[in-house]
Amino acid sequence: MTVRRRFTAWVAVPLGIIAVASVVVSNAGAADPVPGSQGTDTSLPATDSQVTVNGRGAFADLAITVNQTQALTNQAVSITWQGATPTTRGPGRFGANYLQIMQCWGEDDGTIPGNPGPPPEQCVQGAVGGTPSGVPSGLFPAGFALTRAISRSTFESFDPAVGVLDPRTSFVWRQFRAVDGEVVDIPTDPTFDPSFGGGNFWLNPYFGASTTNEIVSAATGPDGTGAELMEILTGLQSSGLGCGQRVQPTEGGGRAVPKCWIVIVPRGSATDENQGTPFAVDADQFGVVTSPLSTNAWQNRIAIPLDFRPVDSPCSLAAEERRIAGTELALTAVASWQPALCTGGGLPPFSYSPISDASARQQLASGVQGAPGMIVVSRPLPPATVSPTNPVVYAPLSVSGLTIGFNVERAPTPNAPFDAQQLEGVRVAEMHLTPRLVAKLLTQSYSAQLNIFQPPDYEWMVNNPPHLGQDPDFLQFNPEFHLLEIDR
Repeated sequence: MTVRRRFTAWVAVPLGIIAVASVVVSNAGAADPVPGSQGTDTSLPATDSQVTVNGRGAFADLAITVNQTQALTNQAVSITWQGATPTTRGPGRFGANYLQIMQCWGEDDGTIPGNPGPPPEQCVQGAVGGTPSGVPSGLFPAGFALTRAISRSTFESFDPAVGVLDPRTSFVWRQFRAVDGEVVDIPTDPTFDPSFGGGNFWLNPYFGASTTNEIVSAATGPDGTGAELMEILTGLQSSGLGCGQRVQPTEGGGRAVPKCWIVIVPRGSATDENQGTPFAVDADQFGVVTSPLSTNAWQNRIAIPLDFRPVDSPCSLAAEERRIAGTELALTAVASWQPALCTGGGLPPFSYSPISDASARQQLASGVQGAPGMIVVSRPLPPATVSPTNPVVYAPLSVSGLTIGFNVERAPTPNAPFDAQQLEGVRVAEMHLTPRLVAKLLTQSYSAQLNIFQPPDYEWMVNNPPHLGQDPDFLQFNPEFHLLEIDR
């Protein structure tokens, strides 16, 4: 869980920012645990660029909706669907009939005329399982389903013309081609030994387990619907994709902004998905084990194009620019104004420099050539530093508040009822907090927040719960968490 303070804003040819914190008090009371009572609908409001795309073939009844596809930045988008076959269990939670979602770049590869989309080599996928220890068993898909390994040389489906064969393991890997033209053939080092210092297991420098935004398994409910939130990455967060940036090499030595996409690969029955592998026999015993980038799975992929706000400044670098400086919290807002202000005609280009409040106030008061004529600050300038003949004017820019964010996927306890087990892996949509609970989070009063190798010897901490999920105050207002395993 993260607690984030957002700033409000005032302008002055400085801008003054006034912060106003707010907390919503929950009126929820104690109740018996009910599976799904914390909500399962994480969808975001529709925008003017919302789109819905249907699947093909065996997935023709599947309709996928993305709530925003234009004017994107680094943000979350809502992906919802209906008409899908409910997810079934296998050896773990995701045996068959689920979705795998990823972000990709590139022009249409021409393989599916009815639904243009990028090639599989240009998708951020396969990093979640890119650690020597793999991923926890029992929840995520099994086999190659989390990886870029699309086959083995011993499989019936082996095609030497597709992928890169690693003779050390007999795995066939789908390459990753970054927008700058670099290619990663094999993403893992099978000789890596974590007991020895040095070396890396994961070899792809463009994304890894902590930076990927792929959704490896999205569950469909008994009614054929589902919902997920996906973080969309610009080129600043994912240099391999370069979305919104002029980074794609073009003929003549220029640079272009790459086309970017959300790609959804629907996974069907284990029997269909495992064709050409030894796991096609008694497939239900193994569940879906093949990679979404394998030829058989990729033919069903659904691509949805994305359009980004420019990441590169649209302001000319040749002309004399006008400076704005101040808190980093206003950087995103100012960047969103630049396309209109720098292309409006007759206006000088301007730049924004994130600096401390004190530095911003000092620079505005200095009056030296090149100093900013507008700043974003949390407090006004001291009156003694302002000339009466050249006063500073303030104006509000934004309103702030307190944001408490959380990301919890349900992991039911072994004795939870069947309805709760069916929601395994589905995000919790709502959480009820009180001022007392917020105070506990802000003051780090839970013992697990202070443990490193052993609990510290603090007398006041002896009887405190280890974490939020075992706090009676929290469980009183969030009874469904009695059904969930919360590690920390």
